[in-house]
Amino acid sequence: MTLSVLIVEDNSSKADQISQIVKLQYLAEPEVVPTISGAYSVLDYRKWDLVILDMTFQVSSGLGQAVRKEALAGIELLQYMSAKRLHYPVIVATQHEVFSQGGGVSISSIEDLDRNLKKAFPVQYRGIVQVDLASSNWHLELIKTMRRVIDVERS
Repeated sequence: MTLSVLIVEDNSSKADQISQIVKLQYLAEPEVVPTISGAYSVLDYRKWDLVILDMTFQVSSGLGQAVRKEALAGIELLQYMSAKRLHYPVIVATQHEVFSQGGGVSISSIEDLDRNLKKAFPVQYRGIVQVDLASSNWHLELIKTMRRVIDVERS
């Protein structure tokens, strides 16, 4: 059985590294989608064994508008999956430690984000990996998390 993995990530270097890890570990060809809006339709057309999701995405309010980072944009995709009852397991892979967004939303640590996601999305959310593109130390953590998630899903 071929593993179907969706990577929702707007940083091409990070997406490439995650893709290589998935390919080496599972001999799978992951699909990479660089935007939250692009991920909506991709989630609907196929069953996914695993979704690897970034939390922070570049967004613009329209053509020619300035691009800004939205710290918790990945939550929108989890909300969509929850509303549509798409029970695909999700691992969050983020480079950030602190998340703040308009409206006073602020998360002060990876541990806080992990707790909040576990509580809000108990069906989809399976874990978080802190990514540091300056090193490869996070690769092993992603591999361990993927194995844990996929082993549970397959049993």
